[in-house]
Amino acid sequence: MYEEVTRNYLTSGKLYKVVEFFEGDAVIKDDDGDEFFTWNDDNYTAYQLLKSTAQPDGSSIEVDGLRYDKVEGALEVGDYVISNVPHRDLTVGKKYKVLSVDSDGDANIKDDVNISNHLRLREIKAVYRCNFSEREKSFVKFGREVDEFKIGDFVQIIRKPNNVNGYNVVGSIHEVDAVRTSCVHLKHVTPRHNGGGTYTLRSDIKLVAPVERLS
Repeated sequence: MYEEVTRNYLTSGKLYKVVEFFEGDAVIKDDDGDEFFTWNDDNYTAYQLLKSTAQPDGSSIEVDGLRYDKVEGALEVGDYVISNVPHRDLTVGKKYKVLSVDSDGDANIKDDVNISNHLRLREIKAVYRCNFSEREKSFVKFGREVDEFKIGDFVQIIRKPNNVNGYNVVGSIHEVDAVRTSCVHLKHVTPRHNGGGTYTLRSDIKLVAPVERLS
């Protein structure tokens, strides 16, 4: 993640996935979809996900470091389903994310060629669900308790702060430099800081990169 950028094909505060390493330096895909060799600008912060463990008996699966438990009943958007259909660009035993649910309760998904496809309930072997909100997931996937912040964490503002705040841009990412009982303090960064206080309620932010995973 680059806190400040000077190139028009990179975005300040955006997370980029490392696609490979070249002579020890990370290579990412920039906003134009081109390879960017980070030795051109090594003023970035790197972080790594802490993976959870899925159950070997099939009662849960792991997706992006989060545990999804096997459930019964009606489908919900965000569930993952296991297909038992060996055709229509679908793979038996592969998990697919439910993007929407139609009036019959069937799943609309993206298939193996990234085209919208349809899975009927009778074509689904198992359904898995993560029972966390998006904000809660931001902590759990890193092995943190919900609302557990530490100095050095990077967080993202997810709604306009309820208190007067020097950082009031929803989606902006900031470093924590102090932790209080009901709020955290966000590090002042010029010129992004507008002069107001930066104590921020815990409920207004989510965890993006925990300090123990930064390198």
